[in-house]
Amino acid sequence: MAITALAKAAKWGVFPFNLTLLDQSIAERFAQLLLERRLLPEEECNDAMILAETAVEGIPLLVTSDKHFLEMDEDALALAFSEADLPAAHPVHPKALLRAMR
Repeated sequence: MAITALAKAAKWGVFPFNLTLLDQSIAERFAQLLLERRLLPEEECNDAMILAETAVEGIPLLVTSDKHFLEMDEDALALAFSEADLPAAHPVHPKALLRAMR
């Protein structure tokens, strides 16, 4: 499935983005903050980086069905984004997004 997704990504309008070294550093620090504040379980370091990179890139929504993202304390997450001076990246379930778009 991964090979198919990579092959069709451009056709679907999905493009990767490259972070600068500075942006990577900011994302790493923010991911660590998410873990330190226990907004995500310690073993979910990759999820923390995904959310951090999404915020650093200025993407407002992270569409996911991952319960670790969806069960995060929204107020604590908003505070973390604010304190890090990053735009918020809100985890949202695909079904909730589709309902909101109707």
